[in-house]
Amino acid sequence: MLVGLGLYFVRNKVKLPFKKRDYHQEKTINDPALAQEIEEIFLNVQEAWDKQDLQSLSPFYGDQLYEKHQKVLEKMRNKGQINHTRSAILDGITRYKEIKDNQFEVDLYFVAIDYLVSIDSGQIISGNNQYRREFKQRWNFSGQKGALRVEKMREFKI
Repeated sequence: MLVGLGLYFVRNKVKLPFKKRDYHQEKTINDPALAQEIEEIFLNVQEAWDKQDLQSLSPFYGDQLYEKHQKVLEKMRNKGQINHTRSAILDGITRYKEIKDNQFEVDLYFVAIDYLVSIDSGQIISGNNQYRREFKQRWNFSGQKGALRVEKMREFKI
């Protein structure tokens, strides 16, 4: 009966009145020490990005990601722009998935003040410097607890 009802909805392109929840405010990792380490790395990354200084992150970044983010910052500087991410709060860590030995990925849900500003004029080009917006990113980590490194980051639209 339920399968038939599902086929009816699909065949007739019926839109259901509810929306899938895209933002999670829970930390579903069963290892509090791992969750704490992920959160500390996350906050360090946000602070370093806001200051446009990734040097302090080198122990926490994989080489390719570090190089990629350095190029992004350089490209923005060459355009006369700075991207700020301030007042970040990590609300959720979900979807822990082991990829292979000493590698895993998690989805991070957070809010932050995020805006792009002109270096010369100080004018905001995009974003908002007053209100936080929601983000969802998937971060890949390598290494052992106590020595994790971020290897990849992928952002999802919310």
